Amino acid sequence: MRICIYGAGAIGGYLGVEFMRAGADVSLVARGAHLAAMRQNGLKLLIGDEERVVHPRCTDNPAELGEQDYVIICLKAHSITGVIEPMRPLLGDRTRIVTAVNGIPYWYFHKHGGRHEGSTLESIDPGGQQWNELGPERAIGCVVYPATEIEAPGVIRHVYGNNFPLGEPSGEITSDVQKLSELFVAAGMKAPVLDRIRDEIWLKLWGNVCFNPISALTHATLDVICSNPGTRALSRAIMLEAQAIAESLGVKFRVDVERRIEGARKVGAHKTSMLQDLERGRPVEIDPLITVVQEMGRMTGIATPALDAVLALVAQRTRLAGLYDGGGRRRSSRNAGGGVIPMSNVTRWVRFRHHAEIGFGQLTLSGIAVHDGDMFGDMRPTGQTLALDNVELLAPTQPSKVIALWNNFHALAEKLKSPEPAEPLYLLKAPTSVTAPGAVIRRPLGYDGKTTYEGELGIVIGKSCTAVAPEQADAFIFGYTCTNDVTAADILNRDPTFPQWARAKGFDGYGPFGPVIASGLDPASLVVRTILNGVERQNYPIADMIFSAQTLVSKISHDMTLLPGDLICCGTSIGVGVMKEPVNTVTVAIDGIGELTNEFRQ
Repeated sequence: MRICIYGAGAIGGYLGVEFMRAGADVSLVARGAHLAAMRQNGLKLLIGDEERVVHPRCTDNPAELGEQDYVIICLKAHSITGVIEPMRPLLGDRTRIVTAVNGIPYWYFHKHGGRHEGSTLESIDPGGQQWNELGPERAIGCVVYPATEIEAPGVIRHVYGNNFPLGEPSGEITSDVQKLSELFVAAGMKAPVLDRIRDEIWLKLWGNVCFNPISALTHATLDVICSNPGTRALSRAIMLEAQAIAESLGVKFRVDVERRIEGARKVGAHKTSMLQDLERGRPVEIDPLITVVQEMGRMTGIATPALDAVLALVAQRTRLAGLYDGGGRRRSSRNAGGGVIPMSNVTRWVRFRHHAEIGFGQLTLSGIAVHDGDMFGDMRPTGQTLALDNVELLAPTQPSKVIALWNNFHALAEKLKSPEPAEPLYLLKAPTSVTAPGAVIRRPLGYDGKTTYEGELGIVIGKSCTAVAPEQADAFIFGYTCTNDVTAADILNRDPTFPQWARAKGFDGYGPFGPVIASGLDPASLVVRTILNGVERQNYPIADMIFSAQTLVSKISHDMTLLPGDLICCGTSIGVGVMKEPVNTVTVAIDGIGELTNEFRQ
């Protein structure tokens, strides 16, 4: 039995360790720092004081693994569409896909038997891609009850629970689902095979649909939400809405609302996944785990006023990624360049224009806490708070120089068959290339060639430094930001006698960065994503840099004095491309920092 776990995060890692200990032939698909750590140190599972370590077969290229008997997908339901293409080599004629996801899976209306038989859900499966390309007939349902978390790259902590109910969409007890259940049991887990797996899906979703957004709104743990009269009543209202929708689709609940809320209260001071993401500075989505309920409400004609109201408040208060309106549709932020600005204990600084005055401040849940003085020196809060919608965000600093790295990622060097440099290779971009989040970048007059995007991490210097050691560098780094190193690609090598790096990258507007400077982050844990016109084009870990952030600051400071506000663009990795449309929307997203969005117009 060959098993591939696709998405070896917290739950996937937990399953990987326990399946391997049970003797199963397991492969894991992962990426970034998590993959690098597993390759170097193995995969570690912490259960209480016990450590369990395995050395799995792991990759970021599923084509290396070949066809599997079972592919267990441990991704959010709406994320599956993005991995259909790389998943294809894993799928043979008899491969079963196990959707170990919270929420409604893509196959929900396969063998449903009701008037919605064969329907797809736009909120989790846009255009029915998962249904059409993966096939609902391959699916086995799996409900995930354990709580696990990634403590560090390659390290998973099991918090509680070991129950993974399984079931065929048809309700049949097939040999495929029985064999899978036996593997779970051999690995020390519970995996009852159910003839009504949709009932179990809704039982789990029932709590998540109300507790997640309420916790994001209040920052309260489950025990508080389920004990406080106000939040308990709100939970009840949302759960009754969800129950009415589910029952209209044939679901049978074996417990009532009060018992479900009381069960959550007894879990204790547990933080929901949405609250954990907020506190860790990750961009948090009001995702289809919740909005699929709104979509099903529209299908069945059942209103969800309590859920709609809570989601609207959460979006307003925390400016979450993936904002949705009351109809479950994505809508754009009024702060066009601000994009995702996740809230956490990480400090985020912005620079803005308000009534023709330029200022700076710290981003909070309530807005911008305005400060006086110098962002990089003596600063103090004024007591004034401005709403984000009432300001124009500017580039977070006015750097005296922008330093841009070339060939600073192992993966890109390997793809280009270029030797890895012995020292940082860089150029200087003109300070006038800097532009703001949300700004429109226009093709230079007299240039009609290709223009490319390059999503990158930016280092912002906080104190003047000359010839600092790597171990001293953090003291001179103010924080990190998102950058797009826009390049007029055809100019670069147009003259065979002289590569025109500075000119190709130095046009006005070709250096957007922001929307914030985030302090208190470990850059090695970050991942850069670049989205062009709604399609993800880059997704790479900062941990793959040849020269770390600290090494870059050290080595460059030995060449030239770095001044407060100076920007170092750390270089890019695989996925750089040309902006071909008349109007191109480019977003550089780094979890924990935010999203930088600009338009490039031909």
